[in-house]
Amino acid sequence: DDTYDAYGSAQGSAEYGVGILHDEAGSDSYSCFCNAQGYAGPMGFGLLLDKGASPDTYTARDTPLDIPSAQTPEHNTSMAQGVACGRRAAYLGGHSIAGGVGVLCDDGGNNTLTCGVFGQGTGYWMGVGMCLLGPGDDTVAGTWYVQGSSAHFAVGILDDTGGNDTRKATHNMAMGAGHDYSVGWLIDHAGNDTCDAPGLSLGGGNACGYGFYWDKAGDDSYKAQPRASMGDSGGG
Repeated sequence: DDTYDAYGSAQGSAEYGVGILHDEAGSDSYSCFCNAQGYAGPMGFGLLLDKGASPDTYTARDTPLDIPSAQTPEHNTSMAQGVACGRRAAYLGGHSIAGGVGVLCDDGGNNTLTCGVFGQGTGYWMGVGMCLLGPGDDTVAGTWYVQGSSAHFAVGILDDTGGNDTRKATHNMAMGAGHDYSVGWLIDHAGNDTCDAPGLSLGGGNACGYGFYWDKAGDDSYKAQPRASMGDSGGG
């Protein structure tokens, strides 16, 4: 039973290279602020792989407010728990660099994941972010750009193989949502799930983005805010 505590650039984090944290067993706790827990910056591959079916906790701290996000300055920019982010310089001189591949993979157990903005299977600026969860009753909570979401030519995936899961997000872009020529996927294979979603969620697409929410089995409950949610699209 291990405790991993870092500020950032840790726990399976990479830019222009490869970073891997592999934990074989036990009930583990991971905490960070940013760029961690399966994070890939430009041209990187970051992987956090936790094996076994013990319950684990993944926290990307949203307080204190050290890294205010551009989307909502009341929350931190997490970039954690399966996130990939490139260097977006299209409006700064054109020297953009594609994001890499960031993966958080947990084999199973009743896990808890919390973050601020950008987390839990999110891709940004030509990056691919994946949050892959095995069987278990998971609790997943985040703010904006979380849980299988993407923006700007990217891919975000949250894949959960089973369990009675609870998911909550408070702002736009969550639970299978794509924005600006991007693809966001949330795939849930089994279990009785509860989802409390914002707008632009649950299979929502915006500005030529593609969002997919695919629940294969179970008795589920969904609540979403208006605008581009539950298989709807919006944007110019």
